[in-house]
Amino acid sequence: MTQKELADRLGVTGSAISSYENNTRLPSFEILIKMSRVFHMSTDELLGCAETDGSVLMDISGLTDEQRKTVLQMVEAYCRFNEISRVLSKDDR
Repeated sequence: MTQKELADRLGVTGSAISSYENNTRLPSFEILIKMSRVFHMSTDELLGCAETDGSVLMDISGLTDEQRKTVLQMVEAYCRFNEISRVLSKDDR
């Protein structure tokens, strides 16, 4: 699937997909949910949050190399976001 095809399926622009890939923009929750449907995985799986015994499981075997790269970049961006959020919430205590 190309960036344009994914963008069309999600109802966003190709530049939005590029921004997600380059970690310059995060998708909204609505778009994240749409992505989970497109890629046939839960949002937890998409974000790499499906944990069992401390390890993260995500089957991306059905994705193209480009799609895998996009998913990995998005997961990394959300993990950084979560780390920053945890630090900020500790500062509020």
